[in-house]
Amino acid sequence: MTDKEFGDFLKRSLPQAPPEPWFTRKVMSRLPERKRFWAGWIETVVCGVGLVVTLVLAVVYGIGLVSAPVVTVGDVASTGVMAALTGALAWNVGCAFMPKPHEG
Repeated sequence: MTDKEFGDFLKRSLPQAPPEPWFTRKVMSRLPERKRFWAGWIETVVCGVGLVVTLVLAVVYGIGLVSAPVVTVGDVASTGVMAALTGALAWNVGCAFMPKPHEG
């Protein structure tokens, strides 16, 4: 019996639960308050510092790259890696200040 066949069998043989739109809200209301952990803020601070350092190094690297007589494939690859790293760090820092889906 495949997974699909098994799923179809369960759908046919088991009764369906009645729709209850407030179930999730009731459950979330009964959960204890979420504690803020220091690890999340430490991660955000470290990523923020990394973002500033990466931006400073990108400016220094860019100034050197503009004054170079030849741009190599390695220069282009390094620029791409630096851009990806900067984007990832900025995303991580930005997500710390976005509301979580369950917080409304």
